[in-house]
Amino acid sequence: MKQKAAKKDVPVKNVRCTARRKKPTVRFSPSEKLIKANEEGVTGSNVVKKSKKPRSEWPLQRKCPFSFDPEEEPDEQLLKAFDQWMNEGLQKDHEERNVVVKYVPHHEQLTKTLDFGITITHKKSWLYILHQPKQWLTDDHICTCFYYLRKKRKYNMDWFKQFFTTTDTYFANYLKSGWKEFNNSGGKLDWEKLSTIRSYIVGGRMACHFPWTEVDRVYIPVHDEVLEHWILFIVDLSTRAVTVYDSLKSDKDTRVKDKLEPVATFLPILLDSLSIFTERKDENGLAPFKVEHCSENPQQDNGGDCGVFVIKYAEYLMHDYSILDVCQEKMDFFRGKLAFELYSHAMDKEEKELASDLERE
Repeated sequence: MKQKAAKKDVPVKNVRCTARRKKPTVRFSPSEKLIKANEEGVTGSNVVKKSKKPRSEWPLQRKCPFSFDPEEEPDEQLLKAFDQWMNEGLQKDHEERNVVVKYVPHHEQLTKTLDFGITITHKKSWLYILHQPKQWLTDDHICTCFYYLRKKRKYNMDWFKQFFTTTDTYFANYLKSGWKEFNNSGGKLDWEKLSTIRSYIVGGRMACHFPWTEVDRVYIPVHDEVLEHWILFIVDLSTRAVTVYDSLKSDKDTRVKDKLEPVATFLPILLDSLSIFTERKDENGLAPFKVEHCSENPQQDNGGDCGVFVIKYAEYLMHDYSILDVCQEKMDFFRGKLAFELYSHAMDKEEKELASDLERE
């Protein structure tokens, strides 16, 4: 019996094996899918049908994301799809405030950049902060919402009874610094150093701004750095009063004093120097503003909703709505509505290439 020949050892070359990479999946939100299906006329249970209900916000929808009526509810089916999308891909510790990125990587990066006029983002976490309960809003969120509140009036002045404008979150800090410099200099106004404050008042600092000679009320969002808390000041130039709307009222006098004193005392001096009172035929000029604390505004029951309270205090008061409706029980609705309307507006601008000249200011 023949023996089988022994197999020779054949040298094996080192071959580098590389796994074939899959192309990354482009992820669209349910809102995008539903809107696209609706526009293409696709039939099916997930298609958004045009509502027969007249949309009161339609005349300003291409200019401002917010419905004219602050209490008008968004499309139910689109809002539900948006809420589901917002809850997809969350990190396990997403509720922790020190966690900046709330989603796993392939959910965090948006397929399209969201352009909100004064700020741009391509991160889903930006929307998360607005959307999720108890999340503390940043300067960026507050400034964006107040920009659109100004824009809302800019394009619909005949619909508002009030003559108003807003500032951003930085105005109170500029005023506080200017007040300190004023006191240190023995009461001298240096308009070279105060040029930023001047641009807030007469124009040129912010998009969709109204000069203060043309308004009666100025809505000022204020940040208390000690407690990481948002408060609303409303300066009424016609009555020479500052009203404080605080959703956490304990120790109100001591907590807001360093921001309130410059508004009540220093601001009249600046306005008088800029002849704002002369144009308004106000002879009280340099006299400090009267300070009032609203006693009936609803309160928050957690440490994160103050920013939403400030936005909604302002919006409701601009419309002469009852501030009692800005309550803790409505915070989830307000958050969902804000996030959904901003996202939908940015997507609409991106897809239809919509932009007004004022957004370029």
